[in-house]
Amino acid sequence: MWRKLIRPDLLFTLATIQALSPYLFWRFGIGEFRGQSGLTYLPVYIWLCGYAAFMLGTLIPRVRRPFEPQFRISANRRVLKIAAFVMMFVICCQIGVLVKVYGGLPILSYVRGDGAINIGAAVAMQEDSGIGAIGSVYVTTAVLHGIVLLMMICNIETGRRDQSTILLSLLVLLVAHTVNGKRIGLVRETCFFLTGLSLYAASPIAALAKVSSLIRRTSTARTVLAVTGILLFLSFGYLAYVRNQGHFKRDSMEELIAYQEYSIVNFEYQCMEAATGPYEHSIAFTLRRLLPWKVIDRIGLTIPSPSKYEPWAPAGLYEDIQWSLGMPGVVLFSFLLGVGVMWCYRYALTSVFALLAYCQISFSLVLAHSFNEFIVLSWIPAPLILFSVLRGLLRVRGPEKTPMPLSPEPISVDYAQQPDCLLWS
Repeated sequence: MWRKLIRPDLLFTLATIQALSPYLFWRFGIGEFRGQSGLTYLPVYIWLCGYAAFMLGTLIPRVRRPFEPQFRISANRRVLKIAAFVMMFVICCQIGVLVKVYGGLPILSYVRGDGAINIGAAVAMQEDSGIGAIGSVYVTTAVLHGIVLLMMICNIETGRRDQSTILLSLLVLLVAHTVNGKRIGLVRETCFFLTGLSLYAASPIAALAKVSSLIRRTSTARTVLAVTGILLFLSFGYLAYVRNQGHFKRDSMEELIAYQEYSIVNFEYQCMEAATGPYEHSIAFTLRRLLPWKVIDRIGLTIPSPSKYEPWAPAGLYEDIQWSLGMPGVVLFSFLLGVGVMWCYRYALTSVFALLAYCQISFSLVLAHSFNEFIVLSWIPAPLILFSVLRGLLRVRGPEKTPMPLSPEPISVDYAQQPDCLLWS
């Protein structure tokens, strides 16, 4: 069941529903922007065309996903530990740079409510920082996510609960994701591990019970997952409240609804200017986020950007594509995206790289209603390149390219004569 819940076609369906849900909210008088008039409804047409192209693309990879993992990585435990400590050192250095950028830890100022810094001031400081000071943290934390997941898999394969490095890594990640008071990092981390354990072990609950001595029972694992979900939900309202130093009136549910509204409202504004697009044909504009945005500003690689109701909010997956390439770009991008993400999903139990890549991609699919992370250097391209480098450092046993032939029933795999290591059923 868990593997089906994280299929790319299901995740993108969820993202499409989220993207267009504000129209339904407004019809029933729900949301901050209820009562809108003069809507074009062109975003509905654009999203549905993109959705159809994406679904068509997911049909191209015809290789069936194996029932069980076709690789073993437990021989790389020492390499993974060294890689984890290297990444933790790099992240700690990056946190030091962030402290210098902000003049302290923003999250502490937010929680204390001392008024020393608010979210607007933090954003202004980010804009004045050096190239890569902020975006590089997204890349290194993504790599550490991958290393921690592989260390969890080592524990599952061997039946050991070697957890000290895992727990230390999770602590460093917690600090890195919360230093500036943003919520997306913690949600991304949770989604990464949930996807990886669901794919590898068929159930994240059974997997967690095998990873750490702190969680020995499936009932405890269920509790951990439930508490994590509740805390993440509550954090949406709380962190928004403290980041604005108390000048904030929405609760967590209203904040989630507002986040979906901002994107579609901005996309409506964009369609009022360019209809289905393009406003001006420019492949360079579509791909500009593959460079650090400060580099883009310096070399002038841009065309006039669309107007926005909320300047700080994006306009969803098709913001840049519709503006600079129009409907042909929307359809082609969606089709290629469907092919790529389904390939990663199909090969996730055959290739270590595909497993890590899909774990990173899964959250980007869910977030597609608000933002296109697939053409942003620090979110997808750079982490996937480093995942490829990490894979090259590992000695992997088992096929890495061609999945094993499938039988009608799951194949039994004897991992070091420890039958309790098999978590799938």
